[in-house]
Amino acid sequence: MSYNFSRRKILKTAGFITGAASVGSTPLLGDLITGSKTDSSAQAQEPNKLAAPQMVINSRMLYFGWIPEDPAAVKSLVPNRFKPNARGAVFMNQYVVDTDEQTSGFGAYSLTYLGADLQNLDAPGGVNPGRWWTHYFNSSSSVIQYVLERGVPATPGRTTLSLNGNTLIAITESNGTPIIRTTARVGNTIASVDRGQLRYITKKTKGPFSSGVYPYVSEIVTPWQIVNLEFLQPSHPVYALRPKRPLEITFGFYAPRSSFCYPGGEEIL
Repeated sequence: MSYNFSRRKILKTAGFITGAASVGSTPLLGDLITGSKTDSSAQAQEPNKLAAPQMVINSRMLYFGWIPEDPAAVKSLVPNRFKPNARGAVFMNQYVVDTDEQTSGFGAYSLTYLGADLQNLDAPGGVNPGRWWTHYFNSSSSVIQYVLERGVPATPGRTTLSLNGNTLIAITESNGTPIIRTTARVGNTIASVDRGQLRYITKKTKGPFSSGVYPYVSEIVTPWQIVNLEFLQPSHPVYALRPKRPLEITFGFYAPRSSFCYPGGEEIL
């Protein structure tokens, strides 16, 4: 039986948020209840704003890492303040959120993000390394606006995951052009539930570095194998992260149901 998830329609998402609230401008809970010290225009805009944290449940997710063809090129994308993985290890997450009802506010969207593993900045628990985003291709203008305000290098893009038998094809597009294609062999047996936290480092253009911790729970299938990973556009900046040949996969999984949160507060580094 063939399941072509790439043909699913991405539903409409919420509108743009108008800006992140500062501590000084955020009304106290008591003032919100009594109606004092509030601005009517601010109240009118509130329904369109995406507040942190944000939850996503049951996304279809292919998440893995590899050793790149050009480790020096990957390391050059990491700010001097941080120490990249000694071999320049790269991570990538390709996932799809099919319906609005799977999110607390984002609405349906698809996303591919990738970047460099870091040393000495492990997520809580010490299992997963801290990570620096170099590219972030999102189908939702609302999510793009939300993460840009938090220093994520977000740009428009689209990700599809198509499952035909035990062959999974994940394609990432940037401005309508396919730039990455992953071919994986996956089973339909849930082998385990992977849970924990991930740490991503971000930086606003005129701000400090921030560390965000993202909790997740993922139902992992077995068997699982990356068969091929293709970077399709040599002229695109993401081509710098292309894998070495033969492929050397460092970690990974496919989860038909993966849930996680974008954090409510980031720590300044």
